[in-house]
Amino acid sequence: MDWLWQNLFSTFVAELLLVIGGAAVLGYLKKKLPDHAPTIAYMVFGATCVAILLFTFTGRPFFSKAPTEITPENVEGNIKLWVEHLGMNIGPANEPDSYFAHTLSLPTNAQPVEVFRAKEKPGYLQFKAIVTVSPDNQNAFAKMSQSEVSHIMDELNLDVGRANLGCTFGTVMAVNDQLHRTIIAGAFLQRAVPIQNLNEWSFVDTFDQLTRGTAVVGASIKLAMPPSPVSKSQTPVITLH
Repeated sequence: MDWLWQNLFSTFVAELLLVIGGAAVLGYLKKKLPDHAPTIAYMVFGATCVAILLFTFTGRPFFSKAPTEITPENVEGNIKLWVEHLGMNIGPANEPDSYFAHTLSLPTNAQPVEVFRAKEKPGYLQFKAIVTVSPDNQNAFAKMSQSEVSHIMDELNLDVGRANLGCTFGTVMAVNDQLHRTIIAGAFLQRAVPIQNLNEWSFVDTFDQLTRGTAVVGASIKLAMPPSPVSKSQTPVITLH
């Protein structure tokens, strides 16, 4: 979330400079036009009160534009705008039966998240992240009994549930033809957000939940792996003095 806090901090600095600049202008006018200074101060005070009342009743600043309503027709354009605001990487995604599909990632986190609008649920924006099990870990799964693999799947479901991600979780299974066993080849997290309730904040919050979930799944898979045997040459030698 460092990238988000940086954007918020830059906005705060810009607003602070605006306030300081406004105070400097008032000070200059008071020095150059001392006779009119009370009138100018009264006008500024009145304008501030009106702006506060407008913000109270409308929920937005005086000079701000009304927020654009997010619809299925303009959601893709807004996604590209939010991605630009947040400094994300964007690329194509292969998602069948969808109106559009993009792959998003952060410069500080290579984990991709697919964002797409499926024709099956046109009123929702879908977020999906896939965790691929490495070939070495797949070989380790192939050596386990079916009950051990089932136990790991139960542990993964439990860990994702504890993380309270609000996502659908599933595993991608594959069959090892040599051993005739079912192994875990990967996992996925998916969440659908109603387009009518979508805004930049809910967009980035859902994205962060998916990336946090992939970290949980990846760590759980690593912990499920049996410890690698340590050869004699790798055994540490402790010398007592």
